Amino acid sequence: MALLPSARKLRDRRGELAGLLRRSDLHPLYQCIAFFNSGKIFGHEALIRGPVGKALHMPDALLQAAAESLTYEFESLAAAREIEGWGTLREPGRLFVNVNAAVLVQVVQACGVAALRHRVMAMGVLPRMVVLEITEHERVSDMDRRAKVVEEVRDMGMSLALDDFGDGRSSLRLWSQLKPEFVKIDKYFTKDISRHADKLKTIQALQQIGAIFNTSLVAEGIETLEDLRVLRDLGIPYGQGYLLGLPTDKPVAAIDPKSEGVLKDRRVPVFPESVASAQLADLRAISVIDAPTVDIRTANCERLSESAQRGRRKKSRYENCHSVAGSRAGVSPANRTLDAA
Repeated sequence: MALLPSARKLRDRRGELAGLLRRSDLHPLYQCIAFFNSGKIFGHEALIRGPVGKALHMPDALLQAAAESLTYEFESLAAAREIEGWGTLREPGRLFVNVNAAVLVQVVQACGVAALRHRVMAMGVLPRMVVLEITEHERVSDMDRRAKVVEEVRDMGMSLALDDFGDGRSSLRLWSQLKPEFVKIDKYFTKDISRHADKLKTIQALQQIGAIFNTSLVAEGIETLEDLRVLRDLGIPYGQGYLLGLPTDKPVAAIDPKSEGVLKDRRVPVFPESVASAQLADLRAISVIDAPTVDIRTANCERLSESAQRGRRKKSRYENCHSVAGSRAGVSPANRTLDAA
């Protein structure tokens, strides 16, 4: 079932992708998203695939072919197949569905949110269990219109996520304006985070932004147990990657046992640290002086102060200072109360 009737009007289109769409020869896979706090499954992301063994099997090839003139038809039909497949499986948990932002605007403009909600429910899925992963493939020309559509979709019960944040297509402005419930951190920042302090600090900065906008972060591309442990202890709530579970025809009931063991392990990893190198050229220009030192026996004496600044190198000056101060006050140095300098 297509989200829009116009998505089926492909009779006059030629090419391998057009033929594939006419046959509805797309099938979804589902990859688990884990909740780090419990180690349980939080939801699944739907990933569309073409015919096995064909040139258009993988998503990159499909997107490249669709970019020529079939972006709207491909993405709307792909989303429909993913939601329909999820409804057939009758699985619990949230479903993350990728959709081009421009296509989402077209869908809402063409049929309205009420009709869209009806179509999703007719596929056997509750709108509140759907998270639309917004992707950007071109510069946004009408951000205000896009934000309005997002609010309309949110009003029908769906949640929003920004996909691949940090790869250059999902911008901070988009995050600020749409205020999605989830932001998925691009795998560049999570890969080998256990060995790169700069990536760790970048994610800590994203956590601060997430707190401002009340957004939950999802770490993508997790492939090692060490990275998983660091991300967990950083406080990232959700994660996804081959380590946790591969994309499959049917959703998995639990994450990989080794990953689950790490999430339940309370041992704390040692975070990577930045090593600041000293710049000798800069250090040579810095003047270094002896700092004055005082204690409760120090007299208010100019000569003593000068002596203290020199590190009290000459003990005789210290004794002479006390003698002079005592004679002026008419008391012996032993009976005099000294003020701290």
